[in-house]
Amino acid sequence: MAKRAEMEKALKEKTILVGLAKICDRFKTSQGEFKEILRVYYKGEEILIDKEDAILYSYSPALARLVGSEVKFCIKEIDETDPSNIVYRGSMKEAKDVLIAPVLERLQAGEILKGMIVTATAHGAYIAVGDVRGFMKNLDFSESGDEIRNYYKKGDTIEVKFKKFSNDGFIYFVPTEKMKPSKVVKRKDIAKGMVMMGKIVSSFPDRVYVNVLPNLDCLCFTPKIGNYRDGDEVQVKIQRVTQAEKRLLVRGEILGKIPKRPAL
Repeated sequence: MAKRAEMEKALKEKTILVGLAKICDRFKTSQGEFKEILRVYYKGEEILIDKEDAILYSYSPALARLVGSEVKFCIKEIDETDPSNIVYRGSMKEAKDVLIAPVLERLQAGEILKGMIVTATAHGAYIAVGDVRGFMKNLDFSESGDEIRNYYKKGDTIEVKFKKFSNDGFIYFVPTEKMKPSKVVKRKDIAKGMVMMGKIVSSFPDRVYVNVLPNLDCLCFTPKIGNYRDGDEVQVKIQRVTQAEKRLLVRGEILGKIPKRPAL
C-alpha cells in the first residue's frame, strides 16, 4: 500500500522518477497493428511507457535503444481495470516538459547558460543545457561558418543563449559571441602525399574524420576503428584532394597515433 500511495502522489504532483529500462516489448494488437512498450522498473514496480510517450535518440527511432539505460519519467496513469493487477503507465515526455520549463524560462529571458556539446556534425552541434537539448548552426557560431567541431569536442562546455523555436518546437542556440573567421584553407595548402598531424573530431563504425587544418577535415577509412577515439591526435597521409565548388574534399590514411607529450 505504501508504494501505491507513493505512485498516487507522484501522479498528482507530476514527480520526476528515475527507473531502469529493462525490456522493450513489441507485439501485435487485436487491430493488427504493431505496438512497442518499454518496461521500466522503479523500486520493484513495473512502469509501462508507450513508444509515443518515450524520448528517442534523433539518430535512432528504435525504442529498444533505451534498454539498459536509466530514464526519467512521470506517472501518467494508474490503470485499475483489474484490481488484482494494477498497471502503472509512465511518460518520459511529460517528465521532460516538467524538467525543461524552468531552464527554458531562463533562456528565453536572455540569460546566458553553460551547455555541453553532445554531438558535433558537419552542420553544427547538438548542445545540452541541463535537460534541454538544442542545436547550434555553424553559421550562428562563426562569422565565416567555421565548423564548431574544429573548436569543441563531445563533453566540452560552451556558453549559449536562446535563439528561437522552430515550427515543430525544436530549440536553436547561439553563442555569447561569434567566433572570428579563421584562415581560409586553399587548394595550395594541401596536396597528395603530405603527412600531417591532426585530431579526430568524429568517428563512425568504419571511418573517422580528422581535422588537419582550420575548418578542414580529412576522411579516413580504417578497419581498426576501435583503436581510435574522438580527440586522439594522429598522423595522416593525404591520399586524395578534390575541389567541390568552394569546398575541399580530402581523403587520407591514418598512419598511427601521436604519443602524448609529457608535461614540462
